[in-house]
Amino acid sequence: MLTFAIAVTACSTGDGTDLAEVATESAPTTVSPVVADGTDESAGTVTEPDPGPATTADIDVSVETTDPEPLDTVVVDATGVPGLDADDAFCRAWSRFAGSFQVVAVNAAFGGSDELRLATLEVVAAPTVTSAYAELSATWPDDLASEADAALDEVYGPFARRLAEARIELVAEGADADDLAAIDDAWLLALAGRRPDDPEVVIDLTDDEWVLVDAAAPAYLDTVGPWADDVTLITTTEIPLTSAYLADNCPDQGVLAGQEVTDEG
Repeated sequence: MLTFAIAVTACSTGDGTDLAEVATESAPTTVSPVVADGTDESAGTVTEPDPGPATTADIDVSVETTDPEPLDTVVVDATGVPGLDADDAFCRAWSRFAGSFQVVAVNAAFGGSDELRLATLEVVAAPTVTSAYAELSATWPDDLASEADAALDEVYGPFARRLAEARIELVAEGADADDLAAIDDAWLLALAGRRPDDPEVVIDLTDDEWVLVDAAAPAYLDTVGPWADDVTLITTTEIPLTSAYLADNCPDQGVLAGQEVTDEG
């Protein structure tokens, strides 16, 4: 069993690497993967494509955009990542994508974790991130067409491409579609259960699933390098229409994009 104990005690975008305006602010956080107890807490997910051959083409894979079943076992409120089970497919994908970035970036900035342990966290997040990015692309609003290329390629693309490599390594280690779905479910439950007044986020995987994750992490780190050294994650590209749309239409009201939310309006 692998255990993360990554304490977060401050807020900054320094070593967390800044992906446009996606916030890295968070309450103290500890990530503690534990072995699942056998309780069925499966969450509805975006349909995960067949892993197939390990290839970077996975980042562009088509996904079904029909709304998946909601996360029946999780109540997503102000204490979790908002919008994980949103009815709107674009907003749901945004919450899963940006919420994942936020957790990884915060732990990178303040977790005190070594490079391999942080890479392991990225590997666990990879199935969710790659599916969410594919659905973001497939459901991109027509109103934001003028910013689509800039947002998807320059702002969100670097994180998606980085974690696509983690998914490739999982597949190379033998992860099949069921394994990827189980890791996706566990990560979504961790995002939904993350609470600002509780420093622990629990990731439940079976021993066999942890074997896959642990095997994939070193190869992934060798391929992409440490998070803090990845300059592709830093962008000065501005996407004001997209930021405004997220704030006006999605459950997080812009929080996941680093925007301030007030009681006015």
